[in-house]
Amino acid sequence: MISKQQLIIEKAVELFAQNSIASTSIQDITDACGISKGAFYLSFKSKDELFIAIFEHFLREIIGQYNDLLESDMPPKEKIKNYFLLHFQLFEEKLPLISMFMKEQMHPINEQILQRLNYYRDLSDKTTLALLTEVYGKRIAPFQYDILTSLKGIMHGYSEFILFHRQPYDFVQLSSTLIEKVDILVEHSKNTFLTEQLWNAKLHCMQEYSVTAFEVQEEINRWQETYKGHPIIEDTLSIIEAELQLSSPRPALLNGMMTNLKQHDNLQWLALLIKQYIAQLS
Repeated sequence: MISKQQLIIEKAVELFAQNSIASTSIQDITDACGISKGAFYLSFKSKDELFIAIFEHFLREIIGQYNDLLESDMPPKEKIKNYFLLHFQLFEEKLPLISMFMKEQMHPINEQILQRLNYYRDLSDKTTLALLTEVYGKRIAPFQYDILTSLKGIMHGYSEFILFHRQPYDFVQLSSTLIEKVDILVEHSKNTFLTEQLWNAKLHCMQEYSVTAFEVQEEINRWQETYKGHPIIEDTLSIIEAELQLSSPRPALLNGMMTNLKQHDNLQWLALLIKQYIAQLS
């Protein structure tokens, strides 16, 4: 069973993509969900808060799947090929949502939202860097930040082309093309602009974000209704909840529970949150 919050997000995405955010009322959303306005406001205080939740949901899904790929057992070269493939498949799948984000003008971004956006971007960069290092080894080290930045630019360029020139594309071929481009960058890079000092200075400019037990609990709450009655996940969520209440949560136990979560696509973000939370305990 899907949770009420998840239902609202899914129906809102459909309506926003069809009619724009401005022309979609909360009444339209509640009618599509078959719920009352009161039930809506129990999940979201406003349409703006819902919009931000959709944006976060989108980023969490992408980063969660990237991290799952990074931790898989496939050969490194296959990982990076699947990384590119996953990126463009998700881009194609979420195109109505991406178009909506590009068309809509959000209200001025407050510090809390900016902090969250920086957090997601930093997570994505770390995952991509880890993947590049696994594929190319130590030889990438002197140029890793330049290559990461160049790769992001190349992927953005192809994504923009796909967005504005709609037709079927062979993403397997595109993935192979991108591997070739990265191979060239790695083999022929000689000069460095983005040193580790410059990169770390960028990170210091961003306010540090830590995953809290409360945030992990909030994510658990999102999925409890969906997995109610599930023979493994219901117990897993309950065990994690109990562990979060302790003054000294046990990393080994949380790590074991995280393994159960990774078997389910919906729970990749929760697994990643717990992974970060465990890292902060040490």
